[in-house]
Amino acid sequence: PAAFLGLPTLYPIIVLIQIRLSIKHGNSPQSSLSYASYGLLLNTILTQSSPAEELGQMALALVEKSTSKSLYARVHFVVAGFITHRTMPLTASKKGLLKGYKVALESGDLEYVGYNAFHISQQSYLLGDELASLEKTIHAYSQVLAKFQQVSTLNYCQIYRQPALNLIGRQASKATTHP
Repeated sequence: PAAFLGLPTLYPIIVLIQIRLSIKHGNSPQSSLSYASYGLLLNTILTQSSPAEELGQMALALVEKSTSKSLYARVHFVVAGFITHRTMPLTASKKGLLKGYKVALESGDLEYVGYNAFHISQQSYLLGDELASLEKTIHAYSQVLAKFQQVSTLNYCQIYRQPALNLIGRQASKATTHP
């Protein structure tokens, strides 16, 4: 996601080069993330949900053959966070993010622990989860993110935790919002 976040105009070029290399030289484990990323591009830029979903499913099938837990977490994040929600209920997308979070945590991929936690928090909020439960869930993710010093994704989670706190009439303590 460095190019996705830092230089988004470069991201499609990188993804297309990766896809071209996979077609030319055959699939590698990393190809699964490339296919998921291409699905993201189709879904977000070209709004082609069906082909994006097919690429997402292909990426998931390919990553299942890999032994890399970190790659598994990353592919699940991209598919669940940027593709699945356009063609399936948001609950299905959230399940994929939960898988990605768990595997990222197991593999020590702290960056994707954060990304998955943020998107789970966001989708839980959008799904209308009960406020006290939502706040408790986001608080738990926030504690994990604070422990691992994932400040950006911690702050993103707080965007969804704070309205829940406001609506149930509570305030967050400083200790639970900053590492």
